[in-house]
Amino acid sequence: MTKSLMYTGSLLLLCLLIGAGCGGAPKGATPGAPTAASKVIESGYFLSKKFLDGQGHLSDKYEYVLQSSTDYNKFIKLNNQIKISIDKENLTLTNADSPTDPHNSKLIYFSGFQQYTADKKLVNKMYSLNLVSNEIQEIFTHQDTSEEFKSGVTLRIVGREESNIIIKSDGINDSPGPCDNYWADPQANLSYLDLNDLKKGLQKYTVPKERVVQAEKEVQECMKSDN
Repeated sequence: MTKSLMYTGSLLLLCLLIGAGCGGAPKGATPGAPTAASKVIESGYFLSKKFLDGQGHLSDKYEYVLQSSTDYNKFIKLNNQIKISIDKENLTLTNADSPTDPHNSKLIYFSGFQQYTADKKLVNKMYSLNLVSNEIQEIFTHQDTSEEFKSGVTLRIVGREESNIIIKSDGINDSPGPCDNYWADPQANLSYLDLNDLKKGLQKYTVPKERVVQAEKEVQECMKSDN
C-alpha cells in the first residue's frame, strides 16, 4: 500500500479501510441510550492535520487526512475544500476516532476546540463532515467553565455506539501513558451525544462489559510488550 491514498469519491474505498464504521445500525436497534447488547464501534481512523515538510506545528504547509490509529503511514488524503472549511473554524482537532454516521456512510464526525474567545474561554465543538460534498456542519458546542485556558477541559470523540457518539473529557494538558486505556478505566470521564436528539446534550456513558474485557486484554498485551 502506498503511503497516501487519495480520496476520489469512492465510499467503497473508505468502507474497506475503516471496516465496521461504515455499517448501519443493527436491525431492531432502538435510537437513544446504549443497550446491553449494543456494540462500541471504532473506525480505526481519525481526522488529523498532517504536516508536509517535517517541521511539525512550526510549519504552515499541511493537509487534512483520515489517519490510521495504528499505522502512521496509512492515511486517506482529503479534498482541499475540507482544509479551507476547517481552517475557517480556527480549530485544534481533538478526536481520537472519526466514526461514520449509523445511517449515512457519507458522514463522519470529528471534534475540536477554539481557544480564542472574547472571554478567553475554551469552546469545544463537534462537527459532521460529508466526504462527498466536502461540507462540514457544526452539531454541538460546549463552553468550558474553567477560569483559565490552561486548566480547561477538552472533549474528544472516541467512538460510536448505535446513534450515540462517545466522548471523552480530559484536561487540555493531560498526557496519558502508552498503555492507558479509557475503555477499561472506571474513572474515565466518558459521555455520549445522541445524534437523534442533540438537544439533550452530553449524557453519562457506561462502557459495555464486553468492551471493558477487551480493553483489559489490550492493556495487558501493551504492558507485556513494554517490558
